Amino acid sequence: MSNILTILSITITIMVPLSAYIYKFWKERKSPYTGIWEDEIYVNNCVIKKDIFYLKQKGNIITGTAKRTYPEDQKQRRYEIQGRLLGKDFVALFWATNQTALSYGCWFITQTNDTTFEGHYLKFAQKGNRRTPITRAKLIRSKRSIKDFNKIK
Repeated sequence: MSNILTILSITITIMVPLSAYIYKFWKERKSPYTGIWEDEIYVNNCVIKKDIFYLKQKGNIITGTAKRTYPEDQKQRRYEIQGRLLGKDFVALFWATNQTALSYGCWFITQTNDTTFEGHYLKFAQKGNRRTPITRAKLIRSKRSIKDFNKIK
């Protein structure tokens, strides 16, 4: 009888934390904003930057990583992003993970449909403390997979 109780207590000890992890993983994957997204940054109606994001949603908080895909000379850039959903608005900060590229900024974007946010992007200029003009930004749900994201070097 004591062997059965020992096995049962070990099983419960393992299963309780494991089930909490599985629930968290499942809930995060089922969140509507978790997944791959792509952005476009515009100046004068011309796309000047593109990134691909792997975003994770937990409640109204969204975190993730991004890889620059355009322009060609910035493809080595990587970013961290953290933001918050406020109704249909998404306010987020992002910063380069490689500190040799002083690159950071913020989004103020609004959901226009199930797969698109549109709004503005603001960053500091590379020289001095002068802010660059506010530019248009669009965040679009990507048809790419997490495997596609991971393949980008």
